[in-house]
Amino acid sequence: MRPTALTSDQPKVGEDPLSCQGEHKAPKMGALGALAGCHRQARLGDGDPAIRRTIAKACRLDDVTHVIGRFCVCPTSPCFARWRERLIAAEQGPGWLDECDDAGRFLAVSQELVDTLARALRRFAESGPVLEVCAGSGELARSLAALGVRLQATDAEPPQGAAVLRLSARAALHRFQPAVVLGVFAPHDAGVDEAVLACPAVQHYVIVNARIGGSLGSPSLWNAQGWKAEPLDEVRRWVITRHDVWLGPAGKNIGEVLQHGEVWHFTRTTAVAPVRERSSKHGPHQD
Repeated sequence: MRPTALTSDQPKVGEDPLSCQGEHKAPKMGALGALAGCHRQARLGDGDPAIRRTIAKACRLDDVTHVIGRFCVCPTSPCFARWRERLIAAEQGPGWLDECDDAGRFLAVSQELVDTLARALRRFAESGPVLEVCAGSGELARSLAALGVRLQATDAEPPQGAAVLRLSARAALHRFQPAVVLGVFAPHDAGVDEAVLACPAVQHYVIVNARIGGSLGSPSLWNAQGWKAEPLDEVRRWVITRHDVWLGPAGKNIGEVLQHGEVWHFTRTTAVAPVRERSSKHGPHQD
C-alpha cells in the first residue's frame, strides 16, 4: 500500500474537522445533535443527566469523558486539524521529524485517532483487557482508557515516571495471555511481532506503523501462516506519524500532507494448541 496524501474530504488547515463535509460531520439527532451541532466540547458531567445518557448511548459507550460531534474523545488529546497545523508549521522551520525526535514522538495522538481506534479495539476484545506492547510513555493507553477501553500498557524500557508496566513483549505475553494485542511502532528487528504471532492466546493483533521504502513492520507479519491481514482505513485516515511530510505550496492545497502511517488488523485463522512449558528446578523461563 502506497503512502497517501490527505484528501479533500478531510478538514483543511485552520478548519474545525467537524464542520467539514464527510462521514465525520456531527450528526443532528435530539440532545446529541443539539450539543454536536455547535462543534464544541460538551462535558458529559455537566447539565441534565438525561443528556449524558443520550450521548453515551449514541456513542455506544458505558463511560464517556467528552464528546465532539460523533466522536467521544479524551479531553487531553489535540484534534487532528491541530496536529496537522503543527506539522506544517514545523516543516517550514527545522522540520517535523526533528521536532518529533526532540519530543520522542512516533505517533501524534489525536482525538479522532483515539476514538476510531477505541471503537475497533472494543469490537475485537469481547472479554479481558487489551495488551499494548512497546507502549512507551503510555500516552495512547491513557487516552484509550479514558474512552473505556480495558488496556494494560507494557514496555521493556518505559520512560521514568510513566504509568507503564516494565515488561518485554515476550514476558508480557507470557504473563497476561491476551486475546487482543496492540503494537504501535514496535521495533521491526526486536522479535516483537514474532512473539505476538507465536503466542497461542492471541487472536487479534492491531499494529500502527509507518511504511518506509515500501516496508511496514517486520517481514514475519506478512509471511506468518494461519493469519489474515486487513487494513483499518477508518483509523488510518487519522494517523499522523513522525515520518509524514508537508507537500508545500505546490500541492493541491496548502494543507496537503503525505501520510506514511498505516493501521492493520491481523486475525488468527488457524487454532493453535497451547504449548506446555518444560519445568525445571528453576521454574519456567521468563524474559
